[in-house]
Amino acid sequence: MRKVLRSMHKINVPVLTWRYHRWWSWAYKIRSGNEVVGTVHLHWKSGYTSQSLASSGDGRWVFERHWRPFLFPPYKPIRIFAAESGSQVAVYKFIRKEYTLASTAEGVLMFPDGREFLFDADFWTNYYWKPTNIEEKPLLSFRPKLPVFLTYSGRIEIDPNAFSLPEFPLLVLFGCYLSIGVRSGK
Repeated sequence: MRKVLRSMHKINVPVLTWRYHRWWSWAYKIRSGNEVVGTVHLHWKSGYTSQSLASSGDGRWVFERHWRPFLFPPYKPIRIFAAESGSQVAVYKFIRKEYTLASTAEGVLMFPDGREFLFDADFWTNYYWKPTNIEEKPLLSFRPKLPVFLTYSGRIEIDPNAFSLPEFPLLVLFGCYLSIGVRSGK
């Protein structure tokens, strides 16, 4: 039986944490203090495809990513599905990735109703993902604890305006997935 998680809309704290939970299953837990409010399980589906399950009290989603070896860019868009119905709820497209000394990545999370959230990452100076609204005001900041190549734990700093967004739980889970999943290759 699955433990029922509290809705992320009901947690009104400025910081959440995420931590590697089970080394054998690539499971991460997102916490508000001692309470678990979300989980992200990374795993390969087959060959060059990964399907990760993210859960909160607000719903469950599947993040599906395809990798294309020997092609540039190597990543196709990440598709997000509702776990129960299998319907696509959003898509994330990488729009820029630079492999330089000041390496950065950028992508946009797009919903069918036209809402978009920009995810920006700076890998060398401050390794973190930062989703913003279309006006580019930061909503969340995902900061892994150093050393970043291990990505076992981190913190999520939340702007108070983010709590009112209907997409807030999905933004938290997907940002956590980007922080741990894209870096680990899953």
